[in-house]
Amino acid sequence: MKINAKLHKITNQNQFIASFVATNGKPTAGFTDFGTARIHLATDIPEGKFQDEGGFLPPFSLKTDADSKGNFTFNITDAMKNFRGYIIAYQKVGMSPAFPMIPSVPIFQPVYRSQTFKLSTVKETLKNIFLLKTTTADKDGFSQKQADEKAAEVRTDNKLDKVSFLIRDSEIFCRVSERGADVAFNVNLRSSTGHDLDKFIEAKAEDIDVDLPGPDFIVGICVSKDDIENRIRKIIKDNAKIFNDIIAKNIPDALKSLASFTIHQIRFPVTGEKILKLPKLPEQHIPTRSIVPDLTAGVPKKLF
Repeated sequence: MKINAKLHKITNQNQFIASFVATNGKPTAGFTDFGTARIHLATDIPEGKFQDEGGFLPPFSLKTDADSKGNFTFNITDAMKNFRGYIIAYQKVGMSPAFPMIPSVPIFQPVYRSQTFKLSTVKETLKNIFLLKTTTADKDGFSQKQADEKAAEVRTDNKLDKVSFLIRDSEIFCRVSERGADVAFNVNLRSSTGHDLDKFIEAKAEDIDVDLPGPDFIVGICVSKDDIENRIRKIIKDNAKIFNDIIAKNIPDALKSLASFTIHQIRFPVTGEKILKLPKLPEQHIPTRSIVPDLTAGVPKKLF
């Protein structure tokens, strides 16, 4: 038994929609071949849990490349039939810089995730997948003003002394203070490629630097830096939902049942400025950034 599928790129949105409606979901116009892509079949083998469902063992996945026209195939064996899977497609967009004597590494953007399906339901009939890359308006991103508001909320909810979030050109720089302890860290945002199609973005605290008051050998007896780091990671994980809520709000309800949405790019454009007034000095105009996710819509959402 095989998964046979082909990726297409939507080139004329209005023409595609008209053809999609007229043919009851079998469009004939408004698209072209997608071209080469990296394809993964993620499964919940061997424990019946996907990677983001907390299994003890790492789940099994298959990988292949779509050809120049977007065609790809996966073989499903009888031993796999009792498990679930979903398709993830990545588009190659460039190469990362190479260090001396080390080959460059290709960069792939996730552009499609299918709804999960039982592998026993796979049919060999060719499945056509249509993809439309979209660009989110800068004004619809997560602004520095919203970051300031979220910082105040986190400070209150977690009974902290100070919290600040600063959106930089590729991450969020955070500083948290509590009872004399000062914690600085970066929050890295990346596209979600998990099976939950309502989750678009993932946030992870990195480069955590904990500065405790007093001599370390005394403070270490009373306070564990590991405990502080774990608490920070939990706060960031719990509050990452705000990004997914903002993205979901911008997707029309009529499309959610037909298409899946995957972030192919996260941008950090300058969208405003903050004015600082200092005694006896000119006003300081500091540029502020927003976090702007660009999504790719994929039809159909349900392959099998």
